[in-house]
Amino acid sequence: MKLAIISIVLFLCLFVPKFSYAAIDLSVTPIRYEITADPGKSVTKSAKIINNTNASVQIVMGKSDFQAK
Repeated sequence: MKLAIISIVLFLCLFVPKFSYAAIDLSVTPIRYEITADPGKSVTKSAKIINNTNASVQIVMGKSDFQAK
């Protein structure tokens, strides 16, 4: 029985394809904004995103309305 378990584990380690996922290492500054705006006025702020790897990274940005509770 022990030999069968060892054989199965060895088979899985050697012959089952291994999947790898790319690590994404990004820095975002500033981490947080505290923004106050008058009704009907717009406020523009910027953020800096730094790719800390040598690989290309595709970043998709979006916007959404925030409503305080």
